[in-house]
Amino acid sequence: MNIYAPDPARLTKIFTPAEYDQAFGASRSSDSSFTHALSFSANAEVVQLKAGPLKVATIAEIGSQRFDNTPDPRINQGYFNTTTKSDIVSGERQRYAIGAEANIPLLKQVTASVATRYDHYSFADRTDGKLTYNTGLEIRPTEQILVRGNYATNFRAPDMNYIFKARGTGYYSSTTDYYRCKSTGVDLKDCEFANYSPGANYVQFGNKKLKSEQGKSHGLGIVWSPNNRFDVSVDYWKIKISDMVTNLSADQLLRDEADCRTGKRDIASGLCTDTINRIKRYPDTDLSRPGQIQEIWVNPINAASKSTSGIDISGKYIWRLQDLGTFTLRGNYSKTLTQKSKQFAGDAEYDDLNDLVNSNWRDKLISSLNWNKGAWSNTLTIIRYGKIPNGSGSYYLSPTGIGNFSTVYQTSQDLTLSFVVNNVANKIKIDKTGGWPNYPVGSYSPVGRQFWIEANYKFGR
Repeated sequence: MNIYAPDPARLTKIFTPAEYDQAFGASRSSDSSFTHALSFSANAEVVQLKAGPLKVATIAEIGSQRFDNTPDPRINQGYFNTTTKSDIVSGERQRYAIGAEANIPLLKQVTASVATRYDHYSFADRTDGKLTYNTGLEIRPTEQILVRGNYATNFRAPDMNYIFKARGTGYYSSTTDYYRCKSTGVDLKDCEFANYSPGANYVQFGNKKLKSEQGKSHGLGIVWSPNNRFDVSVDYWKIKISDMVTNLSADQLLRDEADCRTGKRDIASGLCTDTINRIKRYPDTDLSRPGQIQEIWVNPINAASKSTSGIDISGKYIWRLQDLGTFTLRGNYSKTLTQKSKQFAGDAEYDDLNDLVNSNWRDKLISSLNWNKGAWSNTLTIIRYGKIPNGSGSYYLSPTGIGNFSTVYQTSQDLTLSFVVNNVANKIKIDKTGGWPNYPVGSYSPVGRQFWIEANYKFGR
């Protein structure tokens, strides 16, 4: 047949303009968005109290937002080859807010702050609003010591894309089927070689029923500053958010599914029921892909609650040497004490901090030493990242420190020259337990030592 015997001369024949126009074309879609906002603010010293002036600030805002994504009509008519269906998507919302804040000197050593705000939104044929407030108290028993505390509530409307996004489909080029991998006893690092890391189709869409996030937080801290060369502070904080908007991750869904199906989590819980319903699999009797992933449904939801607490410690010390210049030593340490969540109201609270799937650092230390003399400024920064689980979720990886260095020379009022080196020791965190790409993705960078020279010049001084 002629179809199996193409004319070789046509393979190198140049298209005429008319032939090219028949084979190629450009789609033209129309996208637009706007944000309009009008705000008024005022502040004043209202009255003079014994300990100082009562200061008040007020604000009023009104605004609207809208976006429209209109695809080329020919896309859905099949005019372009290999393109998928594209829907018209649009969304609009209006909002207004009023708020006030007061700084109140109760005593010479005691200052209070009070703020309140009401936000109101209209979107997706419904309205939502919330009154929030913030209170704070600062006590200075001596000139060198400051004790501070605060309590606050918060409110946040969902992003418009989470609400109005049209139903769409796509393809993950690689997903790890943790359930099938665990069921057959294959190590996670070998899943991709055992054909348990195939691609998967996904379905994604917005959720017009999303609720607004609400939360509360409180903290308590102390600052000691005996002079202008030294200070240290310690703060404890706790944050809890309910109806937290969560954009579901396909990888997390697959991990949860494996935990649910293998008994690590309660399969009757709301999380397990929802997760298993989102991962559509071919029947075990399918001739070509028995039991494999058919598609994954991902869309934003309101998680029941999430809470976390921790401590922050920071300090600074400056010493000046007449002939050598000024040295400044700084340190900032953060440690997460608790991290818990519930995806559905009926579920038991889950301890995320001790979950060997949680890849967040448990603690982090940033320390720096700066040497400044005349036109020179040199800074060495060392960042120590705390432990995180390995890729297979079987143990913790050791903490890792990375050093960065920079030197800056100001040649004139307008020109500065800089030399910067990141990751001086060329450290790359390797972890092969989770398979390719063999490093902790999202926690560390696979890039080693980097350096560059930079010149900055200010014109028009």
